[in-house]
Amino acid sequence: ALTLLFTSSLPFPLLIYWGKILSSAGASIFSVYLTYVQLDILKEICEYCIASAVVTILIFLVVI
Repeated sequence: ALTLLFTSSLPFPLLIYWGKILSSAGASIFSVYLTYVQLDILKEICEYCIASAVVTILIFLVVI
């Protein structure tokens, strides 16, 4: 699978596009998980954490 990423037949911009989508999707999913932990398990609200989660999800929406 890694050899497919580095072959000359795969356009480089396509690799960058999917890299941005996968990394921002991963960050968004992790932010949602951390928000769940914050609200459900810890029963506390951190304004900076919520702001960070919102910004992360907005970045994902801009990338797609």
